[in-house]
Amino acid sequence: MKERLHLGLFFVLSLCISCSSLKNIKLDPILLAENSKIQKKEALSEHQLQYWHLLDIVADSIPGMSVLKSYDEILMQKEGKKVVVAIIDSGVDIGHPCLNESIWINRDEIPENGLDDDNNGYVDDIHGWNFLGNAEKENLEIVRLLKKSPQQSQEYIEYKAIVDSKIAELDPQINMIGTMYKDVKSADSIVQKVLGSPNYSVEDLERIDSEDSQITQAVALLKYMDQNSFDIDDLKEYKDYLHTQKKYHYNVDYEGRSIVGDDPDDFVDRDYGDNRVTGPENSDNSHGTHVSGIVLFSCHPKINPNVEIMVLRAVPDGDEYDKDVALAINYAVDNGAQIINTSFGKSYSPNPQWVYDALKHASENDVLVINAAGNDGANINHDQKPNYIRDHIDGVEFVENFITVGATSLNYNPQQVASFSNYGDSEVDLFAPGQEIFSALPDGKKDFQSGTSMAAPNVTAIAAVIRSYYPKLKAPEIKSILMTSGVPLHNPLNKPSSEEVIDPKEIARSPKLVNLYNALIQSSTSK
Repeated sequence: MKERLHLGLFFVLSLCISCSSLKNIKLDPILLAENSKIQKKEALSEHQLQYWHLLDIVADSIPGMSVLKSYDEILMQKEGKKVVVAIIDSGVDIGHPCLNESIWINRDEIPENGLDDDNNGYVDDIHGWNFLGNAEKENLEIVRLLKKSPQQSQEYIEYKAIVDSKIAELDPQINMIGTMYKDVKSADSIVQKVLGSPNYSVEDLERIDSEDSQITQAVALLKYMDQNSFDIDDLKEYKDYLHTQKKYHYNVDYEGRSIVGDDPDDFVDRDYGDNRVTGPENSDNSHGTHVSGIVLFSCHPKINPNVEIMVLRAVPDGDEYDKDVALAINYAVDNGAQIINTSFGKSYSPNPQWVYDALKHASENDVLVINAAGNDGANINHDQKPNYIRDHIDGVEFVENFITVGATSLNYNPQQVASFSNYGDSEVDLFAPGQEIFSALPDGKKDFQSGTSMAAPNVTAIAAVIRSYYPKLKAPEIKSILMTSGVPLHNPLNKPSSEEVIDPKEIARSPKLVNLYNALIQSSTSK
């Protein structure tokens, strides 16, 4: 018996030693002097391109979040607690090889028995809930407001002017991109014939020497595409996006919600949706799948974070509904999520109080909410171009558990902040890598995507590590640590979507790039 007690005591002490080893980490944080000259001289390898956001600005000369450095020097062979992260998005391919072992399971629910076993109001919600049912495409909120406004009212006149103006812009853009797409396809076909191969590099283009004007024009167009960092797939994606805007987003005759069967303006009407968190069979859940992969550190083979992904499908192709947003946040909080990742962003919110109440519910239950700032290259301060969801009412913050994230590129120079990223010295809290992020896509695929929607889950991933190893830290404390421990952005910066040079203090409350290494060191000294 004594031997067993001694062994048990040794086991308990060993666990305590393992826990205390992350207290008062004796390492120097990553510091950058103002105007530091850091430039990657050689071309990035394929591995660096895929995982640049996990690399270290000093050791690798790449402005990532020092994730691999953190695992090598601090977290190796350490064990943290499981953290449940709710992904409120377009749905997730839960069968993806990178994700399937990390999908949250509601242990209180018996699968597919048609009953609400845990009495939480949702039947067979094994992995989360699909608040959209079979719906996929949607109007933008301004179009929905237009359709609900009495004709000749001031609101109707205002909304109609904006919608009509946008529709008038679409056809010329569609024609221009359509023509360019055809020209690039033709140029690609010409170059393939000249080179005798469907695969070629910029160097191959440089070596083409011809007096045929058709060939020289084809080469010039393809070189122009490369210089501007986009290809034929990007053109097709943008062309499809413009058609979607015309057919669904701005089409006043389209009704996307009718298939769901609820009244989206009645918060009491909650008997809708289903448990198919991947969405309908033909649903595009690439966004939510990509986001989930980033939270799992883009499925890096070296890292296995202590994260379970709870899937809440509430974001259609178009603007989300306030009702779905509020109910999804409440679901996440009430079913054990410790962090919520969202990629919401719209200019109008007809029922903001529902969402504000949900954020307060999250705050009261110590749940951290991390949201993308948006991709309009705009100032989203309350007196500029406000963006919903938000943690401010008339410029006054009403919760302390909400983080708004802008996006950076892999450049450490005045173009460090991505040109598409929204910003604002009162509304955006900090920045994270969001341009060309490699992560999971449906059907077992992986690829690059860009957006503040990629930056937010990078912050979520960092926050999940902190919650895992420092579970006593409260959501506002984690927010403060992430904001204060980051690495300063390049100074000066180009304002997004502009050549104007600005001080980083003008774009965020904390003009820093989130950094796991520094956050762990700072967390280790927190009481």
